[in-house]
Amino acid sequence: MEMTKLPIDDYRDHIQDALKKNPVLLITAETGAGKSTRVPYWFWRQGKKVAVTQPRRIAARSLSYYQSQVTATRWGSDIGYQTGFDRKYSRQTRLLYLTDGVQMVKEIKSQRDYDVLILDEVHEWNLNQEVLIGLVKKDLDSQYFNKTGQRVIIMSATLHTQRLSTFLNQAPVISVPGRSFPVTMHHNHPDFLLSDTVQMIEMEKNLLVFQPGKSEIKAFVALLNRTLEQDGLKAKILPLHSELSIKDQARVFQHYTVPKVIVATDIAQTSLTIDDIDAVIDTGIKKEIRVIKGIEGLYPTDISYSECMQRAGRAGRVKNGQYILCADLSLKDRLPYSEPEIRRLNLESVVLRLIKWGLPPLEFPYFHSPKKNLIYKALKQLKIFGAISKQEKITRDGEKMAEIPVSIRSSRLLMEAQKSSPEVMDNALKLIAILETKGIVNKEYLGEKYHSGPINSDLINQLFIWNNPGINRKTINHKKFFMAKDIYRELKNRLGIKKSYRGISDQNLKALTRVMLSAFLDHVYVKTGKVYARDNEERELDRNSVLFPLLPDIIVGVPFDLIFDWENQDTGEKEKKCLPLITFATELSAQQLHELQPYSYSKQQEVIIENNHCRVKSTLFFGGRNILEYESKPDWNDPEQKSLLLSSITTWHKTNRRQLKFYPRLDEARKHYRQIERLVTQVKIRIPSLSSFDKLWNQYLFRELQNHFKTDDLKLFFNLHPGFLNLNLSQLLPLEIIRELIKIKWPPKLVINETDYILHRIRDKAYVKLDMGQFEKIEKDNLILPTGEQTGSILNDRKFMDWDVAVYHFNRWKKRKIFDTKWRNQKKYARVEDLANISFPVKFKSGQNKSNTPFEFYSAPHIEGGEVFLIHFFEERDACAYVKSIKTEWNRFLHTHKKQKIDDIFKKKGWKVK
Repeated sequence: MEMTKLPIDDYRDHIQDALKKNPVLLITAETGAGKSTRVPYWFWRQGKKVAVTQPRRIAARSLSYYQSQVTATRWGSDIGYQTGFDRKYSRQTRLLYLTDGVQMVKEIKSQRDYDVLILDEVHEWNLNQEVLIGLVKKDLDSQYFNKTGQRVIIMSATLHTQRLSTFLNQAPVISVPGRSFPVTMHHNHPDFLLSDTVQMIEMEKNLLVFQPGKSEIKAFVALLNRTLEQDGLKAKILPLHSELSIKDQARVFQHYTVPKVIVATDIAQTSLTIDDIDAVIDTGIKKEIRVIKGIEGLYPTDISYSECMQRAGRAGRVKNGQYILCADLSLKDRLPYSEPEIRRLNLESVVLRLIKWGLPPLEFPYFHSPKKNLIYKALKQLKIFGAISKQEKITRDGEKMAEIPVSIRSSRLLMEAQKSSPEVMDNALKLIAILETKGIVNKEYLGEKYHSGPINSDLINQLFIWNNPGINRKTINHKKFFMAKDIYRELKNRLGIKKSYRGISDQNLKALTRVMLSAFLDHVYVKTGKVYARDNEERELDRNSVLFPLLPDIIVGVPFDLIFDWENQDTGEKEKKCLPLITFATELSAQQLHELQPYSYSKQQEVIIENNHCRVKSTLFFGGRNILEYESKPDWNDPEQKSLLLSSITTWHKTNRRQLKFYPRLDEARKHYRQIERLVTQVKIRIPSLSSFDKLWNQYLFRELQNHFKTDDLKLFFNLHPGFLNLNLSQLLPLEIIRELIKIKWPPKLVINETDYILHRIRDKAYVKLDMGQFEKIEKDNLILPTGEQTGSILNDRKFMDWDVAVYHFNRWKKRKIFDTKWRNQKKYARVEDLANISFPVKFKSGQNKSNTPFEFYSAPHIEGGEVFLIHFFEERDACAYVKSIKTEWNRFLHTHKKQKIDDIFKKKGWKVK
């Protein structure tokens, strides 16, 4: 195919000679000069391997296709293209158009497989271009090009050539005029945008109208259609933005019988060339991503002078044209060049790649030096996401994350997904694709939940829409969905994953949620009133979020500033308003965090002891931030919490043990331990080496707490727990030592209530000889030896091995003594009237046994001399036998006494009683 002559063709020899003599060459060529097609073609025809970077995917595809057509070469064979998520090339490819992001990855892997590298459209100054230019500078300084013979050409339509040439060691500059025709420049008020457009249509001109974004394009197209219909005019109105399909984008190149009006974003500024445009009408505004106060947003921005000139050049491709700037800001009042991305975007990916190369990001030779606070913020984020260490060295995860052409957030998600099942991994790649395309739903989607599971998440919700595209067709943005599928397929290819899953099982949904939460660790928001807060920042939840009807207490999500036109009710004028939103929100809770354990989640617990009661203060950290604090009662089933509790309670005990009831026993055990230490020193006992008493006590204390402590009341436990109240050396010392002490009959005496009692050993059993008065004053614990043995007792020359038997014997003795002393020979006068209705024998109590329980004795009536007395019995059976023996006599006595009383009553009334 014969090539049309272009302006740059006259500079072919000059360019080729300059590149032979210089490792780096700068070319500025006006729009339409042919730099993007001719320069790569020349060097490719010389047999060199050529790589050409483009800032946009559409340009890489279309330019490679154009070259294959004009050279009659099969597309994807000798000439091909490669983008981050699409490719068409082979091993034979020697002219490769690729996005600058892909070239970045190649540089990471040291895949500099080219003879000539052409960096095209550098005036856009995206992050990748900044780093690529910085690397060219380093290679120049290190004489890399002299060693390898490789060459670099830097091309642009508008470029600050002198400054860039100086930066690149005085690289030569070749300026090439374009084939543009004269363009008449006009400046009007913004309100003239519609009328100027209609006027040009009346003049049957083909127009290119620049609008900031897709929503403005839609609104202007609707308004223009209504106006043309009212005026009886006809035109072919075509929207043009990056979310349109390639087929829809191609319609702008066609010719029509009526005026053509292309309403476009800045995609038409450099990436596409439309030859039949007569006039450009420009709002002078574009939407670009900026980071303001750490938050990414799509903000309307006044374009620079150089961008205005690029847009104007679109009207002078084949004939004279017109450029009308409908904006408040005139050409002369605009900045010469647009602000480069490196000064307005997050730099995590760039900084990570520099660190991977071993290039300190603060010392890298940037052409446009970024703000240092953006680099520091990037370093902080990379640490939070685990890509670099605290010492700012790249981690194993970071090595992998640097090679993935997605955001740091998405690459963290991928790192976590690789720890899960293939089904989780497959769906995680879909989540990444949804994130990278900023969602796959259209305006018909109003936040309806598309699954019945317990997970409330916008991202998971869009995943369910993805997995069921047939029934969710009306809510899907098909352009974004196709882009997301491209990303999904490319990631699968890079990771060598072949199998796909049509959905996500309930079993794996939790694991996927853990993976997803790991990617949002830096944006946790807590509800305060109707808004969500993080640090000093307040945001509203997107009304199209599935969480909006719920407004949970804690969420994670992506902060986004929405800029929209708002009509001031006082002035009637339209103003720009910023709405701080949270998008892609997911509900979060302390229970969910603890259960799922996402990346960088940790929980710190502190035991607080006040008024002898303990409680646990829990602090949850996520993404290196304190996101929640709460206090609760101890959970003894939580091993980590229990260990912390035991440690704190042990410390509390050291401070408060003198106030506890068992302290005298502890002090006594310590004294006994010193005696054992002396025995060891005197070689009277051969036992293994002894630990210190404090060590033995602390070990025992910890065991008892671990096995038995189940309350938050410390004093109550320590004062009532039998393991402390009955403390002796057998609980502290090893069994072999106790056996050795028993073997040598230690101790020889027992101290009870500060009185020494000699121990009598009878058949290896220790006994204490006590009289009844002494026995009454002691308790069972007093007869326990330091070795834990329970001694027997000798009472009135009678041996008792068992304490309970001895107590029973003592109680019988004491009861008999009380009865003999107080009741045996006692007769108590009683009135018959008081005893008439009583069932004998009557039980009464007197004195107390060793358990502080009153003794029971028994009374029965005794008739003597016509009077009644109460007599007393020791045993109930004796009392019952006596009552039975006098039953007839007692009844007769009661009857006689009753009759006598009646007779006395009648006599008093003067009645004669027979």
